[in-house]
Amino acid sequence: MLLLALGAISANDGVRGWVSQKWSLLLTGLAMALFVAVAVSILNEWPMARRMSAKGTVIVVTGLTLIALFLASVIVMPTRWQLVTLRSVVLVVLILFPTVMWWLFLASKRASLLNEFLSDLRRLGVLEPVDPVGRESVEMQQTRVRSYLQKFEASYGTLRTTVHEDVLSGHPRPYASDDKASSQQPLVTAAVPIYFNVVVLAVGWLVTLPPLENYPHSPTQPRWLLALAPNVTPATAAFMGAYFFSIQMLFRRFVRADLRGSAYIAVSLRVILAMLGVWTIQAVATTMGVNSDALVLLGFAVGVFPYVAWQVIRAWTSRLFKASLPTLETRLPLDNLDGVTVWHQARLEEEDVENVPNMATVDIVDLLVNTRFPASRIVDWVDQALLLTALGPNDAKFVDQKAGASVPQNLRQQLARYGIRTASSLVLAAGPTVKETPWAEHTDLDLRARAVAKAVTTTSNYPLVLSWRRLRPVGT
Repeated sequence: MLLLALGAISANDGVRGWVSQKWSLLLTGLAMALFVAVAVSILNEWPMARRMSAKGTVIVVTGLTLIALFLASVIVMPTRWQLVTLRSVVLVVLILFPTVMWWLFLASKRASLLNEFLSDLRRLGVLEPVDPVGRESVEMQQTRVRSYLQKFEASYGTLRTTVHEDVLSGHPRPYASDDKASSQQPLVTAAVPIYFNVVVLAVGWLVTLPPLENYPHSPTQPRWLLALAPNVTPATAAFMGAYFFSIQMLFRRFVRADLRGSAYIAVSLRVILAMLGVWTIQAVATTMGVNSDALVLLGFAVGVFPYVAWQVIRAWTSRLFKASLPTLETRLPLDNLDGVTVWHQARLEEEDVENVPNMATVDIVDLLVNTRFPASRIVDWVDQALLLTALGPNDAKFVDQKAGASVPQNLRQQLARYGIRTASSLVLAAGPTVKETPWAEHTDLDLRARAVAKAVTTTSNYPLVLSWRRLRPVGT
């Protein structure tokens, strides 16, 4: 093959001339290919015991060498090709960086989370009969516990039969990583959302950083910096805003070992919604008297938070047609819970938890399996949600005349003065067996607090919260 290639080169004047001009680049490419081939062959010949430690060393050395050779080859290129290469490298990095996180996650995630999962279930008390009196039969209990194991299998792969037998018999033990098989979902199928996301990001970045024939000139800025100047429009600003939010979200899920295909679907959905919203706003911006600079800023905001687009459209519709569109806001949003950020809200929305009442009635086991949030944090959010749901969205502010308060406060704020922020702490302080509460002299506050404390004890997740906090039901 090599002889045929050399013969073809010598017989063609055009090819021979091109080779004579690009001989330095050809030699650099051949040297890089030879270096990689030698490194791989040496790595395969080393003993297995040394292969894992040597593998990392060879990869690092090879990568640094290739980067150095690439930079050296860029320096000797003509100026125009330097700018083209620079923009191309930036495009490749921006498009593939989210995908690289996916492959790193597949290579580094823990082999088994089974022991932690079973420990959390035991602490929640869901492995025991729901009713100790005996209303839940053994068959019903085993069916319920088996459903928990099936939820784990759906996310992390099939468990051995012995694991099912141990858990159903009530005697689980510490399990090794080989007690769990590999994921049930084929890698090709699991990677479909990632492939789709690459296409979406590629289109977005090619529009934002398009190939240029003539790069801009500036007497004050380096030309290499001008090669990275984006094509700024409201639509590309929306795309950059969506990328700005998404790349942070993916990184946070990567460090939490919660990076799945659904995360990449969420990224693609955010980009699509942002583009649709900005296109609609841009079409009527002139009518509303909005200039192009303001549209660019609005586009970036819509990319970060697509809900902003609906707020703008709703306000403009009301102005133009005196029509009232339904709001997408909830009366008890998740940010009412202590410790919930926009990143947590974005993740919880994927689990159909969009407001505080949803959190109060959520399947805690589902969140333990799917979100990889710490179990104690999930239970605390549920505990807070039970209290806020019982208080309701119309937790009216009032002034307790006996307390002499000058500023009206709602019941939640009043309870917070006594360090009460969850349903379980309220029941402990104002339960039916408590004769005198810390706020007994405040009649209105005492009556309302006792009523709320009684209400939260009837919720389905309250016993699980008590079990997790190792508290006995009040009155027992």
